[in-house]
Amino acid sequence: MSDKGLRMTAIRVQRGDRLNVHGRWLEVKAIRPDHYASGGPVVTFVFKADPALRVPLGMQVIVRRRHGRRVW
Repeated sequence: MSDKGLRMTAIRVQRGDRLNVHGRWLEVKAIRPDHYASGGPVVTFVFKADPALRVPLGMQVIVRRRHGRRVW
């Protein structure tokens, strides 16, 4: 894995991963499945010290995995 992180779909992010949000690496505290008002599926990422972020399931995000975790 490079220092820049891995690109993967939002649905594959796990608790403890760090997500790149506007150039900052934020640790994911919790992940909740959700839906937009229109009914489209999203994932809500809850961070330790920042506001939650809602992302469509298939959207590509940049992630750093906690040491020792595998990407399947």
